Amino acid sequence: MTNKSKTRPRPKTQVDEKSTGTRSPRTIRFTDAEWAKVQRAAAAANISTATFARNAVLNALVEPTEASDGALPPGLLELVKRTYRSAYILSTLKRDDMIREGRQEQLERTVQAARDAEAHVLGDASE
Repeated sequence: MTNKSKTRPRPKTQVDEKSTGTRSPRTIRFTDAEWAKVQRAAAAANISTATFARNAVLNALVEPTEASDGALPPGLLELVKRTYRSAYILSTLKRDDMIREGRQEQLERTVQAARDAEAHVLGDASE
């Protein structure tokens, strides 16, 4: 006998779905291609499409509070940290290669260009 239930077991890592109120249906429009992407991502996460869409929207919200200091959300902060670490490792390896190849002048120009770009961006951000 096969179970033909359309519900799937929910993974333990899923966002807690206990609500403090009753959920009401909402309408949102997607192209067929967009909805197909949402369905594929939900299937990959082993959750329903509706749950995936709801969690994606709720996770995208960044609501400032009185206690908020404007810090990045934890998930985004971790991504920034990993990206920085990866870029640091790769740039260190490339720097070592350039020094070994006798390309110090090119390295110095590249570093100066990066510092100039950083100063420009930080200068724009502080205005």
